Amino acid sequence: MPKFAQRMYDMEGSASIIRALFSAMGSPDMISFGGGAPASEGLPVDEIREICAGVLTRDKRGVEALQYGAVLGVQDLRQAVIDVLLAPKGISASPDEVIIVNGGLETMNLLCQVYINPGDVILVESPTFVHCVEIFEMFQAKCIAVECDDKGMVMEDLEAKIRQYHPKFVYVIPTFQNPTGKTLPADRRERMAALGSEYDVIILEDDPYQELRYSGEPL
Repeated sequence: MPKFAQRMYDMEGSASIIRALFSAMGSPDMISFGGGAPASEGLPVDEIREICAGVLTRDKRGVEALQYGAVLGVQDLRQAVIDVLLAPKGISASPDEVIIVNGGLETMNLLCQVYINPGDVILVESPTFVHCVEIFEMFQAKCIAVECDDKGMVMEDLEAKIRQYHPKFVYVIPTFQNPTGKTLPADRRERMAALGSEYDVIILEDDPYQELRYSGEPL
């Protein structure tokens, strides 16, 4: 049998963690807090069925939904991302600056394809999202942990490690971090953005949980 690519052996540690997480999440006798999956009873099955039926019966929209389309995604969906998700956060963008992806992990794959060479360094929180670590390691990047306290990444240690390792990315989940739930305060966010500009490092913000806020003000 042909030998597997070296990345398969490099990824085995994180892959075994993911297998264990998802096997527990699939058990009907367990409420698993190991992964960020929604409760099954909260999934809007009926609403999605009605939306799909409407799209598939509308003139031209059904064909558009099933046919290959623009690489960036459907134009009015990209505009909806701008209006509903970005504009309330103070981010101005044009549809040409938005790409529709099949979840956050595809984003990580695409960015690594564009920027990461074997041996490049990515600075991460400790702990951080295991799926992204697996993708980074698949592209043979080296993940270096930045010191964190009860408010998230410590900016002094982040700058020290930027100067030491010259990373391509700083990967951060600043709001309700996975898995710790910490939220990075505004002054640290501003400092992180400034460090990214000063040292020409990409700040890779993963922000899937911001809409889940139950108290306080959005950052």
